[in-house]
Amino acid sequence: MNSKMRQAVIATLSYADVFDYPLTRDEIALWIIGRPIPEKILSVLLPEKDIQSGRRALYHLSGRQRIVRLRSERQSVSRMKRGEAYRVAGWLVRLPTVLLVGITGGLAMNNARPEDDIDLIIIARQGTVWTTRILVTLMVELVARRRRPADTDVADKICLNMFLSEDFLAMPSSDRDLYGAHEVLQLQPLATRGRVYRRFLDINSWVSGLLPVAWSVLRVRTSSVNGTHSASAGIAGSLFIPVARALETIARTLQQRYMRNRLTTEIVNDSTIRFHPHDARRFVRRELMKRLRRYSIPLDKSLMGL
Repeated sequence: MNSKMRQAVIATLSYADVFDYPLTRDEIALWIIGRPIPEKILSVLLPEKDIQSGRRALYHLSGRQRIVRLRSERQSVSRMKRGEAYRVAGWLVRLPTVLLVGITGGLAMNNARPEDDIDLIIIARQGTVWTTRILVTLMVELVARRRRPADTDVADKICLNMFLSEDFLAMPSSDRDLYGAHEVLQLQPLATRGRVYRRFLDINSWVSGLLPVAWSVLRVRTSSVNGTHSASAGIAGSLFIPVARALETIARTLQQRYMRNRLTTEIVNDSTIRFHPHDARRFVRRELMKRLRRYSIPLDKSLMGL
């Protein structure tokens, strides 16, 4: 039993190590892969030869001391980027068709690099995802710096990399792996209407099989929390939403025509717009497998979702 638990701890640290991210003891317990580990057993497992503890009791794989300093540096960088993300989210949630604005990627874990952009996810009202993309893009152009496809210097620019419709919040079956589970649970809502974030968690309950503790903790935290804004869009918004739905077909046709010769790995349909969804997944999978082999941990496909 302890052998399996030791492997789970090292696998958890290995996943974080792909992102140069050491973990505290509580974070190891939170993000443990596969099954919860009692505190007493975790305390026994941590002081072993393949796991080291740096300053501030941050645990990492042996020989990776430098990432302790990186975490501190990136937390400072992330603090500044989060300020910009919150500012932009405050503007975007004023749009009647926007239900949630959140951050994803390294910034969601306070692990952003200075050169990183700010990835935003938008959840739109049913039947308005394409109209919402136009409105959000125009708003970002007015209040911030938007990342464009040809940009090379993307630091602190707003990247609108994912739009979901509220009636299609479930991750596709092809993305239901360890990487996808982290993406679901690491999403940080900045501005929301009603309880759409809780619905997002509930409909993606499959993540509980991979990251059971993080899943249960987040559900408890959101059990009685309403959104930052009323679910109602107000009188003016209520009048605008039917107009947005009426324009949806035109908005989708125009944007898909523009995208036709530019699409690569994007996912684009009536309810989902996702840019570059698989590039990071392949990298993370490859790097994680390298680390697991190094520690002779079996590549358990049912556990890792690989």
